[in-house]
Amino acid sequence: MKRYSYREKNMTNRSEVRLLSALAFALFWLCPVVLAKGTDVRFHGTVTKVDETTTTTGTVTVRVIGFDVPVKVTSDSDVVLHGDKVGLAGIEVNDFVNVDGFFSSSGIVADEIQILDDAKGEFRLRGPVTAVATSAAGTTITVLGVTVLVDADTTLERRGPDGGITLADLKTGLQVDATGTQTNEVLVAARVKVGSRDDDAARVQFDGRITSNNDGRLQADTEGGGIAVVLVTDSTVVKGTLAVGKMIRVKGTLNSQLEVVADRIIVEGQEERDDHEGEEHFRNEVDLLPVTAGVTLKGEANVEYKKNEDGSVQKLKVEIRKAEPNKEYRILVTFGSAGAVDFGAIVADARGNAGVRFSSNPKGKERDLKPLLQAETVRDITKLQITDSSKTVLIEGSF
Repeated sequence: MKRYSYREKNMTNRSEVRLLSALAFALFWLCPVVLAKGTDVRFHGTVTKVDETTTTTGTVTVRVIGFDVPVKVTSDSDVVLHGDKVGLAGIEVNDFVNVDGFFSSSGIVADEIQILDDAKGEFRLRGPVTAVATSAAGTTITVLGVTVLVDADTTLERRGPDGGITLADLKTGLQVDATGTQTNEVLVAARVKVGSRDDDAARVQFDGRITSNNDGRLQADTEGGGIAVVLVTDSTVVKGTLAVGKMIRVKGTLNSQLEVVADRIIVEGQEERDDHEGEEHFRNEVDLLPVTAGVTLKGEANVEYKKNEDGSVQKLKVEIRKAEPNKEYRILVTFGSAGAVDFGAIVADARGNAGVRFSSNPKGKERDLKPLLQAETVRDITKLQITDSSKTVLIEGSF
């Protein structure tokens, strides 16, 4: 990893607009069967507290789905903002962060903390709408006690199968996910998504070795110097025999005691079977972040796979923001060892925003996904990148 010099803590003023709600987060399996230290877990959340033991070590508390996760920061932990290493002093309360870490005897230890907002007036709010009003500039909604302007340039979306949404549909009680920027001391939404996300639960995936099995309560050595507690319930799908000494791959959710409530456990020797066997609905979402310092472009991508008795439907959605207005970029999608495929152009509008939807059953403005997938499915996508016209990678995200 390239190292950069430390920034001074006061080089940017990020405290005024860090009005970020706790968003859903995902914890992903990143390595082969035996995980190395530093690669056990990954999650998103909002910083609620920073305790500095020294200038380089301490604890960062991250709010995730209604409960706090303490994250140890050591001298080996990297804290990164836009490619620059800023150190523990660069983290502030209300920062929205991505944490890569590992289980240890003292809890979760950070390998890298990435500050996802750009300290230039961006905001991200997630919660119920508590008030709606009309002004000369447009419609305002109140989320988490904060007033946000929704104007004619705001992109409105509704999650799920219920169709589109208009300004007139914005009402109190709706769950929304609003992102945008601060303009002349007004928070202006670039996008508002209405509805609950499928991944609102605190998702976790990791590999470990069973060290004990006490009537459905497993302890697994994650090779990171600590033990993860895994709860096996009546609804947990188990492939193989849960014996002490066996390597397992665990998928589940994190509870408030930081125990993993397992949805699915695959025991070593079973992994050669189809990992997607019996899976009817698969969904994953990643942030697209700069690969080098100085890039302000950001985005996100999500994939969805649904299977029923009539067949399967696959979708891919890519969105970018803070792009150069009216500029054309390219979408590059990687399918593991099968390599990368150019999914075509994505063109920013006059505000620097753009979005493209792909579907195996395209409707309206959706692009046809089938010829691009070739022999793969969206479940096999491992990375998505946005490049410029010369194919230089600007931002990327790994599934």
